[in-house]
Amino acid sequence: MTNIPQIEKIKISSNLWITFRGNKIVFGDSKNKIFHHTVSFGNKSGYFDLHVTNQKTNEHTTIIRWNHENAQQTFPYIFTIAFHEIFKSSAFDFEKYAENNALNNNQDYNIYTDFQTLIKKNQIKLNQEDPEFKAVVNKLCDEAVFEKVKVKDLVRKNYFLSLVETENEEYIFILKNQFLDKIYKIDSIDLNLENIMRKIFGDQVYEEIILRIESAAKH
Repeated sequence: MTNIPQIEKIKISSNLWITFRGNKIVFGDSKNKIFHHTVSFGNKSGYFDLHVTNQKTNEHTTIIRWNHENAQQTFPYIFTIAFHEIFKSSAFDFEKYAENNALNNNQDYNIYTDFQTLIKKNQIKLNQEDPEFKAVVNKLCDEAVFEKVKVKDLVRKNYFLSLVETENEEYIFILKNQFLDKIYKIDSIDLNLENIMRKIFGDQVYEEIILRIESAAKH
């Protein structure tokens, strides 16, 4: 019996749910009641792996497996690509906004819920001219618990997703984490999982992953 709280399924989109179990990330299709997928970080085995589980028979089929040593070399590269593909970004003029206020939310944003009205064709456009964008930002500012700091003070943080207040009473979303070389301005967010996976692994590897998943689903 574990003392670690178990997080229930989190709905990411109409076709995707995700949850966390100890050292595993589990995700699946809401419409598919037979199979789910697991990314295991392999604390004991020394291997990371992605496998498919048949929920009726509890049979596991490995799709990808690699050892921790190789993963340490490839993970930063993979996460860097993933962040750039999910968060479509452009250069952020740090010097221009250094003295502006930045709003840091003490809780994570729920992208699918908080930005629901901005989702069009599996993308979230953060367009300052869009009235819906302004309405979403105003709602966030009213409901979220923000820490207000100067943009120049954000350089001390390794990770943040923040809103910068501009002189025109507009807001810019900016992002930084340990896999990015600098602070970036977020222009849009891609929710198309297939596109993201193709960019990370390349078409050939992605197609092989899908073939293996389909093969596992037939057994």
